Order: sequence, then C-alpha cells, then structure tokens
Amino acid sequence: MKTILLSLATLMIVSNTGAQTLFTYGPYTVDAKEFLAAYKKNNTGPVTDKAKSMRHYLDLYIQSKIKVRDAYDRHLDTMPAFAEELGTLRSQVIQNYLTDPESFNKLMNEAFARSRKDIRTAHIFLPRNGKQDTDSNWRKIQEAYKMLQKGQAFASVAKLYSADPSVVNNGGDIGYLTAFSLPYSLENVLYGTPVGKYSVPFVSASGYHIFKNLGERKAVGRIRTAQILLAFPPGADAATKKRIASLADSLYQRIIKGADFGELAKQYSNDYLSAAMGGQMTEFGLGTYDPVFENAAFLLAKDGAVSKPVMTAHGYHIIKRISKSDVPASLADKTYAENLKYRVQNDNRIEQTKELLFTKIVAKAGLKDAPFDMTDLGLYTDSMLDGRLSGKRLSVQSETPLFKIGNRMITAVD
Repeated sequence: MKTILLSLATLMIVSNTGAQTLFTYGPYTVDAKEFLAAYKKNNTGPVTDKAKSMRHYLDLYIQSKIKVRDAYDRHLDTMPAFAEELGTLRSQVIQNYLTDPESFNKLMNEAFARSRKDIRTAHIFLPRNGKQDTDSNWRKIQEAYKMLQKGQAFASVAKLYSADPSVVNNGGDIGYLTAFSLPYSLENVLYGTPVGKYSVPFVSASGYHIFKNLGERKAVGRIRTAQILLAFPPGADAATKKRIASLADSLYQRIIKGADFGELAKQYSNDYLSAAMGGQMTEFGLGTYDPVFENAAFLLAKDGAVSKPVMTAHGYHIIKRISKSDVPASLADKTYAENLKYRVQNDNRIEQTKELLFTKIVAKAGLKDAPFDMTDLGLYTDSMLDGRLSGKRLSVQSETPLFKIGNRMITAVD
C-alpha cells in the first residue's frame, strides 16, 4: 500500500485546523483531527518531548491502519479467532471512552503523591457474614470505637475485638502500607487519617474497619527478590521448627561462602513456583506479603545482598535482593509514569472516573426525570410484554412522561 505522510512540523501546525489530510493509504485517508483525537485519548500523562511522542505514535497509528485494512482485504474479519479478538478490542476501546480524562489525571497525580509515602498501619477488622453476624459486628465495631474515644490503647482494643488472627501477636499493627496496598476506598480512609489518629468505623464490602496511622516515612518503592522458603508443615511443633531453623542456617552459611543461591532454591525451597526460577519472585511493593518478610527484604542495602534466615508464620525465608526501584521525584520519569498509568487503569479506583464521566454526560444531555410510580411502570411493562391488560388502573400509561433528554420527552411507550 502506498502511504503519503506529512512532516511532523506540518502535523503540529494543523493541530488546530481540523480536517486536513495527514496521510493516505490506498484509497483511504486519515485527517489530522482523527489522529490527534486518538493521540490525546491514549496519551493522558505528562510528556517531556511532545514532538517525539507524536512522531512515535504516528508511526504506530500508520502501521495499525495498514494492518487493519490488509486484514479486511483478506477477509480475516470473518474468521472466528479474529472476531473474538476484535470483540475483546472493542470492549477495551469502550472502557477507554468510559474514562473521564480530567478525573483520570487527578487519579494519576493522587496515586503518585500517595506512592511517595508509606504509612505504618494498625487495623481493627470485623467481617460481614450474613445479616445476624453483620448486625452483631456492627455493634462490636461501634463498641471498639467508643473504647478508643475513652482513651483505651489501640492494641488492647484490637486484641479484644478484631477478627484478624494475627492480632494476637501484633495488636493490630500490620506494618507499612502504601498506595495500591488496599482497595481504593480503604486507601482513602488510611491516607485521610493524620499521624497518631484513628479513623471512624468504615464499612466496606468485606466488613467493618478502624485504621490508625502509627507513623509515616518516605516510600521504600518496589523490589525484586529471590527467596528460599523452608515452610513449616501444618501443626509443626517446637522440635520441627528448630530442625527447620537449623537447616535454614546451614543453607545461609553455604550461600555466604559462595554457593549458588538459585541452585539451592531449586533444591530446597518449598515455594515451588519461585523455586523453579531459582527462587526469583515478581516485583512487589508494601502490603503484598507478610510484613516481617517485606521488612527484611527492604532492609537489604544493595543488589545481591542476602538476608539471614527470617521467620514468619509460614516458615523460614532466606531472601536475596535482585533489584530495587525507588519512587521518582516527578512523573517526568516516563517508565514510571507508564507503569503507574497501567496500575491506575487496572485498579478499582478507575470506577470513579467512569462515574464522573456519566454524571457529566447526564448533565450535558439535560437529562431530567419525570415523576411516576415505579411499581406501576413495572406492571405496565409486564402487561405490554404479555399482551394483556393489568387487572387494575395504573397511573402509568403509554403517554406517561418518564424522563426528558434535551427537548425530547421519553414516555412509557418509548
């Protein structure tokens, strides 16, 4: 296919002119307006070199157009696999258009600001397990809150009320958390709680929560590690744990004398998924694993450093630092910004932008509800579907107004 391109300088000039042809492929044309709309939709973050960014996206856009047209010319769109992939792509595009750009940028900036700070967190939790438990636990969380208001220590109240099994040992102190460690609604509660203070009871889908901000620090970022896990078997007694501790120490001594960490992980580690890869784990941040494990990992001062055996509820871990990435000073760091954008897009916080966009669309459309009886509307709809009249006189009839969009009134018959 023959492709004719305008220079990038021309593209920058026509940015505000609308429908000038940007390039052609075969008999098809793409104007600047279409390209710029696609570019702006898919590049919502900060850009340090706009010309370079647009040049790169233009190359991708051209290749995409050519490949899609070639697929249509070869009738690949009729193949089942292609149709399925196209359906997935359409769903993704629809999701993108359901995101409000302004609120998305606010979420990006908020997530970045929160990612620069870790909060040491204490937590009281009671689950919602059916109506009886829900009512009982709601009363309990209120009782716990009143005790805190009277000056009772958070740890003692947590031990008395919290359903978290680890509370016996930690008094509700669950270690440091940061952005994305919790569901967004809970993250908002935590980051809205000042240092040394506790939150009011908060209701989530899983249960009732009270958070306390025990202290804050500069974020430690994210880390990649390898581990050798010597797991405790179920019901392990003191003698068994002592034997495992001895094995862990002997492996550690071999490592610091030069033994290959990866080979020992393959041979001894009970974390079979990572063991197959020489103990290497995927990159993680705070709130992913046991706080004791995370603390030990982030205390490793340099790549290649190995921890002494660390005991958690799962067993003994020997941890090797592979790499560490700090939170940058700004979103000008393109790699970090792209990773953050992906995390925001795939986190439940993205629902907020969809709700805001819906509100804007409703306001722009001039949608106004009319007063009507919802029960009668249901009966009227059933009668229309069944082809029979309702046994009673309904307040909703065919011409009853339901809502108005702009100047158009939508009635029941519509």
